[in-house]
Amino acid sequence: MKIFSIIPNLAGGGGRVLVDLVKSFQSFENAVFYGQPIGGLVFGFHNELDSLGILHRHIPTQYELEKEIEVQKPDIVLYHWWPNAPYRKEKGTIPWIMIIHSLMPAPQGYDFYVPVSKACDLIQSHIPAVKRKIIYNGVDLEHFSTFRSEPHHHFIIGRVSHLYPMKIDVEYVDFLGGLDIPDWKAVIVGSGPMQNVLAQRADELHLRERFEFPGALDHVHIVQQYRRFDLSLFLTRIPENHPIAVLECMAMGIPVVTEPKGGLPEIITHNVNGFMSFYAHDWKRYCELIAKHPDLKERLSSGAIESAKKFDIKIQQAAYNDLLKKMVG
Repeated sequence: MKIFSIIPNLAGGGGRVLVDLVKSFQSFENAVFYGQPIGGLVFGFHNELDSLGILHRHIPTQYELEKEIEVQKPDIVLYHWWPNAPYRKEKGTIPWIMIIHSLMPAPQGYDFYVPVSKACDLIQSHIPAVKRKIIYNGVDLEHFSTFRSEPHHHFIIGRVSHLYPMKIDVEYVDFLGGLDIPDWKAVIVGSGPMQNVLAQRADELHLRERFEFPGALDHVHIVQQYRRFDLSLFLTRIPENHPIAVLECMAMGIPVVTEPKGGLPEIITHNVNGFMSFYAHDWKRYCELIAKHPDLKERLSSGAIESAKKFDIKIQQAAYNDLLKKMVG
């Protein structure tokens, strides 16, 4: 079987999902195509593909993609879709499976659809149920189980995400500044235009020494940051579908304080592996409780590790392999 995997942007959670799926298809012939030039990649996914011996390259236009499909004639196409992606299925009999990474209605005309959360699936009612199957994103539990928190003096509140206005705003800094937690420190991993804005706001509040911005990191170095986290404060302006960063926190035993938006309630169970609320006064109380009560933190950490088993990458990979066999025969 020859598989084409297509993704608009080989970065962040979508890139992680793509690479992990490709790893499970190593008995097949694989090729990966993406819309972002290799020089713009800072997450290390291209290095992982290189180590696997997988063909991958930048294809910026629909025209070039169609030429590639016409020449190589794959048996199936896996399309990791977000709105405004530069690709689409236009013609031919080769089946396309659309993996829906956005909480938006997916375009019609594809052979099968994989929403990555129940929240995402509910938005796809315009697509017949027989053409949809929920497959959750997964994490490599065996990889993360070898790492646990390292000793540190500060209480570290961490976050991993793209730093775009739709994801985070300056109120995140203001909120942290109001916490009644001695020696707290914030580690915000990721890149984007909000990084400088957040740093400037921290300066204005005389909190700059409490903030670290390590930038965008590859899979190896990001684990080193997770090991420092006492909790993850994952607040976002837009509903998240099924964020890999939160799954990775679960696997590392990191409690998460977040909002019940999008697919997050399918990951976080209130008072089991973290806390959820729509209200800032609750987030403050939850962060302070975790900081002041080590037994609570330990209970939530154990709950996170147990909850992560539902999202074991082996479950995700087996589901996709079964789907490919049904689609191709």
